[in-house]
This record gives sequence, structure tokens and C-alpha cells, in this order.
Amino acid sequence: MNGIPRINEPIVVRDPDGRSYRSRVQGIDADDLTIAQPLDLPADHDCEVGRELLVTSVSPRGVVVVPVELVNIRAEGLVRLWVLRITGDVWHEQRRDYVRVPIGGRVTLKPAEAAQIPGLDGQLTDISEAALRCTVDTDAAEALLARDGAVLAAFSIADQPFELPGRIHTRRPDPKSTQRTELVMLFAQPVVEADTLRRLVFAQQLLNRAIASKA
Repeated sequence: MNGIPRINEPIVVRDPDGRSYRSRVQGIDADDLTIAQPLDLPADHDCEVGRELLVTSVSPRGVVVVPVELVNIRAEGLVRLWVLRITGDVWHEQRRDYVRVPIGGRVTLKPAEAAQIPGLDGQLTDISEAALRCTVDTDAAEALLARDGAVLAAFSIADQPFELPGRIHTRRPDPKSTQRTELVMLFAQPVVEADTLRRLVFAQQLLNRAIASKA
């Protein structure tokens, strides 16, 4: 499969909680990767058989990502090995600090300190644990965008509600509609719900890849 890391290549394993562990590829089969159990795995980890993970490695195109499932844990002498079943197509991420995934759904933006201004409804485009991108009606957006203050974004992912503070970072015309504006909102850091948001972004990555593979 194109993009699969080679034997002895260093990799990073990501879990659904956003934690990363360093390892190295020990063997490659048709559908499996065998890696060394990460040395920096904490004692209280929950990486057990059946766990969905992402294997990442670096290439000239960015970060190569392989979705996998941990299907076996075994030992060869003093070395503990993980057998990872490849569960979907490989994809590439740009070298950025936060993974951004396409997502749909509604978002409501409102000034954090101006309750008299009604909330502005928009459509989510993509999200990461640090920011969201959405489109809104241009005319309706003027009252909100005229203010240079804090904004609250209310939205849901997989029925999990969020209301996160932040600021509008950029605005530009929506390339798909002359009546809409595209906004990027940066969340205030640190995000209290970062762990939950990170898990849901991870799950959305896997869902998007599964949908794409069936298209």
C-alpha cells in the first residue's frame, strides 16, 4: 500500500485521546504492521487489543497517516510487539500543529459581552482542537464582525455540545456563494474541553476516511 512506512522506519502512534508514542516498524504484512511497543507508553495506558489508533510518519509531502486497529500484543524474547491491522486508506496531513477535519453542522456565534446582539447562525466547514471554520450570511454577520471582542461559538459534534470562547481570526468571501462569508475562529487557549474535542476530531477523521473509501 502506497505510503506505508518501511521496516525500521521511526513512527509515532496517536491514540484517540491525542497522546503520541514513539516507536519503530518491525515488520510489514499485506494488511498488518508490526511495531515495537512504544517505550514511552505510560503505565496507565488503555491501548489494548481492539483499540483504534493512527500511525504517522514523515514524508516529503507532509505527515503520512495510516488508520489501524491493535489486533495482537506478543513478545519476541525481551521485545514486546504490537500487531496493527490497517483499517483504511493512507492519507497525508500538512505539517501543522493541529489536525483539521472537514465537518458539517450548525454553529452559533455571539459576542461574549453583548447579550443584546442576537446569535449568528452559520454552517461548520472544518474544525480542529484550536479553531473552527464556518460560513455565515454576509449581511447578518455585520453586527457581529463590527465588534473586535470575544466571541462564543456553540456547536455539537456527535451529540456532544460545546460553547467555546475565542476570536474571529480571518474573514473572506465564501468561494462557493456571493452571499456568504467564510470565518475562521481561534479558540481561547487553553481549551477546557480540549481532551474531549481532540477525541471527537480523531473519531471524525476515521469516519471521514471510512466514508471516502466507500465512495
